[in-house]
Amino acid sequence: MHALRLWIPITIFILLLIYFGVSFYIADKLTVIIPNPVTIQPASISPAYEEVTFQTPDNIMLKGWLFSGQSNKLVIMIAGHGQNRENPEYDSVHIAKDVITHGYSVLLYDARGNGISQKTRAGFGFGTGNDILGAVSFAKNKGYDEKRIAIIADSMGATATTLLADKLSRIGAIIVDSPAARLEPIVSSAMWREKHIPYVFHPGIYFLAKHIFGVDIPGVRPINTLAFVPQRVFLFLHGENDATIPVENSRLLLSKANAASRLVIFPNAGHVQTYKTNPSLYKQEVFDFLTRNLTL
Repeated sequence: MHALRLWIPITIFILLLIYFGVSFYIADKLTVIIPNPVTIQPASISPAYEEVTFQTPDNIMLKGWLFSGQSNKLVIMIAGHGQNRENPEYDSVHIAKDVITHGYSVLLYDARGNGISQKTRAGFGFGTGNDILGAVSFAKNKGYDEKRIAIIADSMGATATTLLADKLSRIGAIIVDSPAARLEPIVSSAMWREKHIPYVFHPGIYFLAKHIFGVDIPGVRPINTLAFVPQRVFLFLHGENDATIPVENSRLLLSKANAASRLVIFPNAGHVQTYKTNPSLYKQEVFDFLTRNLTL
């Protein structure tokens, strides 16, 4: 009996050690970014550009390109998780060319840990949000009025933009493509679907990611922030067949947003494949929205 009483706490200790050891390993891998190299020259987008560097509110240095258009209006493009300024998954290079052709200036930049920006852990919601705030502050310092600044963001960039909508209240137009209403179920689904990580480990992974690596995935809940920006009109874009962030996320966000907001669903489109699937519809909706919402 004495031996049994001794083995019970030892067994519990070993199980906890295994649980948190596995959780730590996965949390570490989850928050590490392997930077994608920048593979194109900016002149292939437009010859009117400059290399830029700017700082985020939490003192991370970001690198990018600022393309000058024919007006005093600027579009900041914000990429998804693991993407650099080129963001080939979303086809940001071709979108940027279309935007410049319509007379707008464009800011493309490498989010933290990506491209040639400062190396850090994954930004997810709040870190990515600081990148966005840094980009907006940089644009203001370059002379762009906030009411003449627009944001086009996809996936994690869209999620972070929606999460921080109250801090972007003076921005002229916000377009979010494939945002998550709550990030935790999206990440949990991906961990199970792609890596077969049992759900029993997910609470430990999130706990350690937050308290050791400073990445609060369960705290990324844009659905809770829309009440603070009742005046904000959004354009939501989403692929009908998005298996990564299902379209129900945009529907839920739309239900909480200003009644003048709009959701455009792209038939047969997967995750952030809106432009690639139907560029005509994409350009029609995006440029109509920009025209209506950016101050002259």
